[in-house]
Amino acid sequence: MDDNVTVHELQSSPPRGLPVRLSGVLSDSTLSAQGAVSEALKIDLPPPFKGDGTESFSSWARRFEVAVEAMSSPDMDYSAMRSAILPTRLSDAAFLLWDSLPSATKKDYDTVKVKLGVVFGPKYDHNAIEGEKFRRFVAGLDPSLQAKIHEQGAEDIEEALRVASRCERARVALQLNSTDHACRVTSADQVAMVRPRPSEDKLLQAVEQLTLTVDGLRQEVHQLHEKHGLLAARFRQRGYYSPERYGRDTSRRSSPSPNAHQRYREQDTDWKGHYPSSPRSGTYARYERTDYPRSPSPAARGRRDPSPRSRQSVRFQSPERQAPLSQPGNFH
Repeated sequence: MDDNVTVHELQSSPPRGLPVRLSGVLSDSTLSAQGAVSEALKIDLPPPFKGDGTESFSSWARRFEVAVEAMSSPDMDYSAMRSAILPTRLSDAAFLLWDSLPSATKKDYDTVKVKLGVVFGPKYDHNAIEGEKFRRFVAGLDPSLQAKIHEQGAEDIEEALRVASRCERARVALQLNSTDHACRVTSADQVAMVRPRPSEDKLLQAVEQLTLTVDGLRQEVHQLHEKHGLLAARFRQRGYYSPERYGRDTSRRSSPSPNAHQRYREQDTDWKGHYPSSPRSGTYARYERTDYPRSPSPAARGRRDPSPRSRQSVRFQSPERQAPLSQPGNFH
């Protein structure tokens, strides 16, 4: 149907200037429901309402009611006329909504107006803009996130953003921690984690195995470095105290170290080689106690006077007083 369709004004009484005979015809009961078509006046209805967000339904409905009222006569039923003409001025989403209503509801213009006003009311423009943002945001995501957003039932851009953020955090945590743990949803608000693809699983396993191998090699290198340091320190200490440096004989170091008894015997043999052994023959007279007898007392043997005055001589005399050499009791 053309957008600029012209509907003739229906009137029950003839306009001014018409014959009286036409007035009797228009007053007939068959023409009372439809009204007479006025050729002198033409009224255009508003363009069809599509419900695409370009126009508010409230303003369009008001213009539609004014146009229908201008075309109808005062004694006609405005509600019936509006209900009959309304579907011819709806298209696209608005017509689909009207067509989905029950038949009894379609005949009541006020009820249909309320239904259309709820969906395409003053907030419809804002909802249309938000819906466009939501569609553009979802279209820019990867297919896995799009599937998760539709699976969680997100209806606006804010909810879609929350779902996408949760999925991204879950994916990062899954890649860092492990590739074998599956996602389990514990509540309706939580987002199920997306398991990696088989190729990603193999790649992550290879990276993890390579990391473990590198860690093991690093530990082995550290142990070898410590061992090499200990050996180097030992060789330096051995070279510092080496026999060659101090001119010692190294021939005896080839044999194992003797025990204590053997070392004592070797030392005894060395001592005997440097010092003469004890005399075993008559070359040196053995010391005897009788070889150096005690000097006899100056007193006569066999008689002793207990008085001190009776002693004529002393065993040892003072150096100031020289005794005769022939006097017995002195050293010769």
